[in-house]
Amino acid sequence: MSLAVQSPAAPSGPVLGDAAPVALPRGVAAAHPDGLFVTDLLRHRVVRLTATGAALPWDGERGSADGQLRFPTGIAVGPGGDRIYLADSGNHRVQVFCPLGRFLHAWGRPGAGDGEFAEESGVAVDRTGAVYVADRFNHRLQKFGADGRFLLAWGRVGRAPGEFDAPAAVAVGPEGRVYVADARNHRVQAFSPEGDFLLAWGRHGREEGAFAAPRGVATDAAGRIYVADTENHRVQRFTPDGAFVAAWGGRGAAPGRFASPYGVAVDRGGRVCVADLNNDRVQAFAPDGTCLSVWGGTRPGWSQ
Repeated sequence: MSLAVQSPAAPSGPVLGDAAPVALPRGVAAAHPDGLFVTDLLRHRVVRLTATGAALPWDGERGSADGQLRFPTGIAVGPGGDRIYLADSGNHRVQVFCPLGRFLHAWGRPGAGDGEFAEESGVAVDRTGAVYVADRFNHRLQKFGADGRFLLAWGRVGRAPGEFDAPAAVAVGPEGRVYVADARNHRVQAFSPEGDFLLAWGRHGREEGAFAAPRGVATDAAGRIYVADTENHRVQRFTPDGAFVAAWGGRGAAPGRFASPYGVAVDRGGRVCVADLNNDRVQAFAPDGTCLSVWGGTRPGWSQ
């Protein structure tokens, strides 16, 4: 069913405090058993947001040593909830942590070979523990074992099916399909776990089902697809086969509006959680776009 972009509603849940606000939140992932992990791009850290709205930043600092971060972007939680996978983009690597922020291991280095990265920006983990990484400026997707062992890669720069132009995010659906936000091609592509092209949808534009540099994608337990349509300042929802269902947002700072939405995740309660980058906050929505809660706020000096 085709629905118009919805006007933002006032939050029906709590508006969360900003005692420890994030600055340019880029990625978001659902924590186990509840809460969220948020990457704080400007402060080079991860913040855990509890179900009550308390913010628990991980200890750490900017750098390139084990456990240190430079411009963290995508984040994902492993199937058991005990491993957090982080795209440490400025260091061209993936780092793995426990939920409290203790460093476990890492892999990757700058380059274009197997297991090397050029500012990777998205990461997802499937039910088997396989890790998918959107290797943005190598214009490809790479797949690894949970221990970082390279398994396969696919894609190259281009516009044909299976090619990419700066893939920004990746998600894995409940049936194992791999969805990629192909940002500069203004589309979403879907693949098998082996990298076989399945389908694509989208084009550059503002109408329903069109995109302007989508940089976030997520799926829920029912297989519905949520896309952060970043430069259109909205979220769009689709069926697993790419049929448009709904959209909400619009540029602004009121609850339900966005200033460059990036990361998207669906928590265990079915809430659609969005990293609202230039509003320095995370918003949570019902699947129909009703705004439920807001955490964080605008940095002093930021103007819409």
